[in-house]
Amino acid sequence: RTAEGSPLLNRATLGLYTPGSTFKTVTLAAALEAGLVTPDTPAECPVEVFIDGVRIVSNNEPPGRTTQTVADAYAYSCNTFFAQLGLEVGEKRLRGMAEALGLTSAPPFELPTSKGRLSTTDGFLGTDAGLAATAFGQGELQLSPLHLALLAGVALNDGVVEKPHLMRSAQPEAWHRALSPKAAADLEACWELGATIAAG
Repeated sequence: RTAEGSPLLNRATLGLYTPGSTFKTVTLAAALEAGLVTPDTPAECPVEVFIDGVRIVSNNEPPGRTTQTVADAYAYSCNTFFAQLGLEVGEKRLRGMAEALGLTSAPPFELPTSKGRLSTTDGFLGTDAGLAATAFGQGELQLSPLHLALLAGVALNDGVVEKPHLMRSAQPEAWHRALSPKAAADLEACWELGATIAAG
């Protein structure tokens, strides 16, 4: 119980970590829900951009491929595109989507869970640099693996976040509606492109 490294901590439900590029799903969901983009909206992936003097780089495009649409930018995990998209989405909509997805709450579960955090410094998301970093999964984000598991299912569940359960036999139960069916379908289309590319 007192050992360094907290070996008895259930990291899947209580551990909080920087989610990295998985959080781009939240930024994209907010943009789709707000009608700012569609999967086919033209997009580019600059090698670097500067936001509030902070350099953001992206070298994720696969060999022989270039970003042409929003779906491409998501599939290729383009940091620079999502940093700029985060500024367009804005703090209020990004925070609202994270809350709708249950990421700032402790998920209802049979085991103890933690609340996620979008930032740890007051006003961080109110700066362009902080908002841009958060939008592509860096900044001060802290989420649990359970939060990300729930996020992964929202597009395939028509925009609804379900309550997690330990037993597979448990009946499905809605926790939050995060996305309209249309936005969920658009998000699923972007995921499918990413899966196709990953499969080669």
